[in-house]
Amino acid sequence: MTQLSFMMVDKFGNICPFATGVVTAQAGAGVEVIGENPFALVGGKGALFVRAGRKKGTVKIKLTCTSGKESEVKLKLK
Repeated sequence: MTQLSFMMVDKFGNICPFATGVVTAQAGAGVEVIGENPFALVGGKGALFVRAGRKKGTVKIKLTCTSGKESEVKLKLK
């Protein structure tokens, strides 16, 4: 199990401290999102916990905000 922390940034990489919205995480096969899902951005930042299964390989977690922004995180499981 591990925590993933993230933040909403503009096209220049600057954090958007007033960004709000609800983020939904979709976990790929082999990993499970633990806790609230969807959850709110606070000060442009958010975090979630994920728990891996027993399989090795690369898994993806897709984050979608109500603002329409999307991002994808890849985790390598060993």
